[in-house]
Amino acid sequence: QLMRARALLEDYFTTHSDVAGMKRIVLPADPDNPGSYDWTPLVEQLRSQFEPQAAALGELTAKVWLGQLPAAFLAEATHRSYAETLIRRPLDCYPIRREPPPGDHTPVAAARDALREGRVAADTSALVIGGKFGVPRAHLTGLFRQVILAASLRDDIYNARAVLAHRSAMAMGWDPAVGLPTLTRYDPATVDAWSAEADALQHDLASLSVQADAPGGERRAWLAALQLAKKLSVPLWADDIALRALAASENVPAFG
Repeated sequence: QLMRARALLEDYFTTHSDVAGMKRIVLPADPDNPGSYDWTPLVEQLRSQFEPQAAALGELTAKVWLGQLPAAFLAEATHRSYAETLIRRPLDCYPIRREPPPGDHTPVAAARDALREGRVAADTSALVIGGKFGVPRAHLTGLFRQVILAASLRDDIYNARAVLAHRSAMAMGWDPAVGLPTLTRYDPATVDAWSAEADALQHDLASLSVQADAPGGERRAWLAALQLAKKLSVPLWADDIALRALAASENVPAFG
């Protein structure tokens, strides 16, 4: 069986040797430990892949945590879907609110206008985070006559559900302090909860009005809802302080 498995593996790498992102690494025998392999080539490959990203990711994470960049930036940097990143909550918190300057009632006015007009463009953060405060998502979306979602964000939610349905309980990364790869293991109950949350999120898409992205928004998760809100002249609903600040700079009323 072992010989057959090895032959199948050899055949697979021969067939798919030109696939981007796939690299075959041959481990030499360990001269100091007969019957074992020298893992140095694998560690060096992982170093070249993860180490540069780890330093940049550390700086990016700090800016997202401080509310200086939208959380969707973190999703792009880690090559995950936006919805998956929000569900997995890698920061262990959501940067959704800071005290507004005295006398600034802009977010409250935006929410009031959205409720009165009944139309709002939703960012994924509002759909994922909003229901975590004791109010069901269906109740929140039901406050509006029409909750508009960009088509690219709908597709992103589909992708998140497909990935989290695998219930992968491990993730590989890099520890810059020791210069070695890390393997993070997640509790099975946590992984199941992520999958269930993605299922519920996709199910609730049925109550939303999905519309084509505005030009420029379809390739950037952090821009999709904002660009659509601007195009349709409706308020932006986003539970992300950096995204709401960006909306303010574009003269798009936003709340969350």
